[in-house]
Amino acid sequence: MTMTAIRIELAKYFVAGTLAFLSDFSVFLTLTKGFDVHYLLANVFGFCLGLTVSYLCCIRWVFAHRTYGAARVELPVFLGISLVMLLVGEVILLGLVEYAALTTTVAKIVMTGMIFLGNFALKKLLLFRRKAAR
Repeated sequence: MTMTAIRIELAKYFVAGTLAFLSDFSVFLTLTKGFDVHYLLANVFGFCLGLTVSYLCCIRWVFAHRTYGAARVELPVFLGISLVMLLVGEVILLGLVEYAALTTTVAKIVMTGMIFLGNFALKKLLLFRRKAAR
């Protein structure tokens, strides 16, 4: 895959990630500000909606190739990557709120930016690359 193609996928991933973030963030804000739900729990609920948006965008629009092409194989790997990144995000969010004294809203935005490229790299490497010719 050429660098231009990777840049195009990264740009599409940024747009898809923005849509997923807006979905996630709206749930996060609604729960934390509207219903006084603890920020770490609200993050998990927001994550679930964002994950759904992200997966649909990735398989339908962002990536040119699907390594497996079958959701029964692909979805568990996608969920595994996402769960690892959720745990990393929870630790970062906790650190930013409890130790760096950021507001939950600012911490959520910073945390999302911090894990964006890791998500892209893992999904591209494990799920959305052309199969090697045999």
